Amino acid sequence: MILAAFITCSVDASAAKIDLDAGVYSELLWTDNVDISVIRRDSDTYLLVNPYIRFSRDGNRIKANMDYQAKATVYSQHSGMNDLQHMFRGDLGIEIIRDRFFTDVYVAQESEVINANEAISFDGLFYGANTTEKYTAQVSPRGSIPITGDVGIDFSSKHGKIIYDHGIDNIEEHQAYASLGTGGRSAKFNWGVNASKQYTQTGNDYPSEYEQIDVSASYPFFSRIMLNGKIGEKREVLSSYINRSWDRDVVWQGSLIYALSNKTRFEIGGGKDLYSDLAHVSFSHVLPRSVFLANYTQSEVTQLTDDLKNSTEKQVPYKFGRPLNDIYEQKKGTVNWKLTGVKNTVNVNLSGEERFYRNLGETEILLDANLVWQHKISGRSNIVANIDWWRLMDRSARRLDDMTLYSLKYDRKIGTKTKWFTGVKAGIRDGTQAALEYKEFMFLIGAELKY
Repeated sequence: MILAAFITCSVDASAAKIDLDAGVYSELLWTDNVDISVIRRDSDTYLLVNPYIRFSRDGNRIKANMDYQAKATVYSQHSGMNDLQHMFRGDLGIEIIRDRFFTDVYVAQESEVINANEAISFDGLFYGANTTEKYTAQVSPRGSIPITGDVGIDFSSKHGKIIYDHGIDNIEEHQAYASLGTGGRSAKFNWGVNASKQYTQTGNDYPSEYEQIDVSASYPFFSRIMLNGKIGEKREVLSSYINRSWDRDVVWQGSLIYALSNKTRFEIGGGKDLYSDLAHVSFSHVLPRSVFLANYTQSEVTQLTDDLKNSTEKQVPYKFGRPLNDIYEQKKGTVNWKLTGVKNTVNVNLSGEERFYRNLGETEILLDANLVWQHKISGRSNIVANIDWWRLMDRSARRLDDMTLYSLKYDRKIGTKTKWFTGVKAGIRDGTQAALEYKEFMFLIGAELKY
């Protein structure tokens, strides 16, 4: 089905920009812990061959992207671990009626770790009994109907399903949204009367549903200040509720955005959701060679909704979180600083997140720090060093799980289509469970050839 959809992209090919990128990425790796074992550590050498093809089309009314990769892994001694994996992601956007009606389609096949509380390979290869194939399909119609001047009706919906081979319940979600108002079309005052509904089904559980109707408005002051506000009613029922009764309450949000200059921006806001108070503060300062971003949010999230919305992103296999339909209250702060010099680039990320699961009465805290340094030796050669550390704790700040990843890589371009590289990687996991205390060191050499 998806291939047929991409073939239709030739309808207005004369007006479209088409890019095709194909190649093969291969690595020869040596590891001192091929089984990621806690006690007995065996070393081995294995070959990773990763052919890929990427296609993109940017036309007047049809846009498409496709990314396919195959990963073949062959071990020198542990032949029982030999594996072949496939990854495919594709999205298609069609403007069915000019400036009025659009449809977006997204499909994907990829692998995912089932249980983060078991040992996970540091090299990012998903294999073994702790992984499953994940299939995602989403279709998102959207459009706009003008009424008069800047006023119109905007509507959108999303219908998606995630299917797993085993180990995780399938997820089905339907969303619908409609708004009567300016929809951002006015140069000054914007307003809207909005309605939304969502239905999420997990396995054989009862569905989770929410409905919301609200009034929103925004207005700019003195070209540097923007005020936003929203108030309405929300009602929700979760599959984990035994009595299946609906909760309802008044919800509201408000924010102020202040542009101190064309380089500096500050935003503050707050409100109330169905179960908890909302708050957010952000600050950004952008210079030609330096970017600083700081952000704090306090919100509430439905676990399954959050997972489905992020299904298009690369899933971190050791991310924390529970595969159940629960509301959690989230407090999250992040700081990012990037400095770009003539030969050196430094990127620092710090984050802290707290999740309180209402139905379980449990709290998880995750701290994360990442440092990336890139040095240009010449126009063809680079050195990249990376350190990533995270810690999972409970409410009393007792450590539950630690993971630290190190890597150092050197690469050099040969011509316009070939690049070779070499490097080392190391990973250390130190959890409270014995099965989560292991480490691995890897040495690699490889090349990438583009056609």
